[in-house]
Amino acid sequence: MTGTQKDFFRSEAKYPAFIGGRGSSKTYSFCAKSFEKAQDNPGIRGCLTQPTFDMIRRNFVPVWEQQWGVVGGKNGIWEFRLYQQGCPQEIAFKNGSVIDLRPADDPEKFRGATYGFFGMDEIAIGNQLHVFLALMPSLRQKDSEGESYPYQGYVTSTPSGHKPWIRQIWMEHINPFTEAPLTPEHYPIFRARTKDNWHLSKEELNIWMEMFADTRFRAQELEGEFTALEGMAFEEFGDIHIREMPEDTVIVKRVNGLDFGGSSPTSMHELCLDQSDRVWVTKEFYKRNADDYDWIRKC
Repeated sequence: MTGTQKDFFRSEAKYPAFIGGRGSSKTYSFCAKSFEKAQDNPGIRGCLTQPTFDMIRRNFVPVWEQQWGVVGGKNGIWEFRLYQQGCPQEIAFKNGSVIDLRPADDPEKFRGATYGFFGMDEIAIGNQLHVFLALMPSLRQKDSEGESYPYQGYVTSTPSGHKPWIRQIWMEHINPFTEAPLTPEHYPIFRARTKDNWHLSKEELNIWMEMFADTRFRAQELEGEFTALEGMAFEEFGDIHIREMPEDTVIVKRVNGLDFGGSSPTSMHELCLDQSDRVWVTKEFYKRNADDYDWIRKC
């Protein structure tokens, strides 16, 4: 490994993040770091997540076996265990270390667990913020002598404007709920572009670059940048959209709509249709980087 991959692998910060374009060796680095954690800390228990159960089988397992298959199996230093529907749920090491393999689909499933480390791959898929929060307090495992392990929780992802909490924690270093400052050294970010992976075919990379062209989608998927893929809902952001209806207005239909908008402002409106077929905007919620709690409070 070189560059960003190596720096992420070597990081000893509490919660490092590898944010990069597609194919920038995020999962490869994720597996390498996880193997090192288990092998160098006998008896440690860790947890690795993928967004879904199926992604453990088709994303994680092939990369892990490609890297460490030669030293795995019954006669090796590690082996998969506890299969469910053809997918392993544990990696057991000869030195007593164990890694749980879990889908990051329900934060409640991580309550009560005690780990020495955890890793979350592709955190921008689904809603994984609360899984991350559930895993943070799990880092409290002690070794056989009562000493703490070198606790660490690391994450990887392709950037997503739909998940402002990732940018807030690892780029802006602010709490995604209160916007209070976070300690930067606990949340370093390691960034890479797709083309930084020198194992990729230049021909294939050029085809991707040609298709994605000079777009925000290319900036996100290949350059590893946080972008807003949606356009602004209203160009005149901040202007007043709501008008008071005359007292004698007769409403024949009332509609409520919600557009999450990704990194563009979340828009929630109530519209009323009167007898003259005029539409009135009677209620509005409009906020950049809104999370679930923001719009639920307005409902």
